[in-house]
Amino acid sequence: MSENRIVDLLDVTYDYAAQAGVLLLREAEGAGRTLAIPVALGDAQQIWRAARGDVRSRPGTHELTVGILALTGVQLVSVVVTKREEGVYFAEIHLMSSNGPQLLDARPSDAVTLALRHTPRTPLLVADTLLAEAGL
Repeated sequence: MSENRIVDLLDVTYDYAAQAGVLLLREAEGAGRTLAIPVALGDAQQIWRAARGDVRSRPGTHELTVGILALTGVQLVSVVVTKREEGVYFAEIHLMSSNGPQLLDARPSDAVTLALRHTPRTPLLVADTLLAEAGL
């Protein structure tokens, strides 16, 4: 089982060649490795807005999800970017409910946006093996 490293959102940027957004996550301690995850432009905008704390007049999908978790007493524990297969990144959302720990498969863009929209902010983690393999 891989150890996970705490990361911070370094930036959300644009890759002109790929015409896609890029999510940059930097290791908080240690070597300071950075993971660049390509994301759709709309997802990049959502992450950027969440990181800035922008509030909309009506709740979006991620704000609605945070509200549902709060109303049902489910705690958002962490999000983990776990692996990359054939260029596709995978993430997990770790939850704690009255039934114990729960795990949901997610796209990294959704997991990160959810973590940023949650108050207090939920820890962002990346598998150490992924940072070693794909980190900059």
